[in-house]
Amino acid sequence: MEKETFDGNDIEVTETETSEQQVSEETEKPHKWRKPLLITLGGIAGTTAAVYIGTAAYFYFHCLPNTEINGKDFSYANRAEIEDYLKEDTKNYVLEIKGRENVKDQIQGSEIGVEYEADDAAGKLLREQNFWLWPVAFDREQTLEIPVSASYDKEKLKEKIRQTLEKWEKEKETSSEAAAQRRIRG
Repeated sequence: MEKETFDGNDIEVTETETSEQQVSEETEKPHKWRKPLLITLGGIAGTTAAVYIGTAAYFYFHCLPNTEINGKDFSYANRAEIEDYLKEDTKNYVLEIKGRENVKDQIQGSEIGVEYEADDAAGKLLREQNFWLWPVAFDREQTLEIPVSASYDKEKLKEKIRQTLEKWEKEKETSSEAAAQRRIRG
């Protein structure tokens, strides 16, 4: 202990030693909970961001939930599944021909060589959807139409139409003859 004089007064000055450990413990006590809290919040935020971005990446290559294309549900479908459907749907193509006097006939797509032509319509649709908004897609329905590109054999179509017209002519002649015979008998 030392005595010092200050403005004519004797003052005793006492030095006390404070260890660095005591100082750091006193300053850390009120903030001990911050580090674990920040680590926990950072982990939650990081996990949430990873799930969100990962799911958005999935929907970059797949249809969003509640997506209907050309009347069929394609939720979660990828490009290949959409194109397979369009290809199969093209195989089932039927051309209906209507003539005078209510005559009708159908030509199956397979009879005229109808074939699906891939034109990346499915890929374009997937690129145009807003995959970042995937969480709201669960509550919204999306109805889309994809025009189907197809080719056919023009010569086969001409031949099939010629056969159909000949068939209608024969039916007309047969019905005319039957009507004439009914008039003769009657």
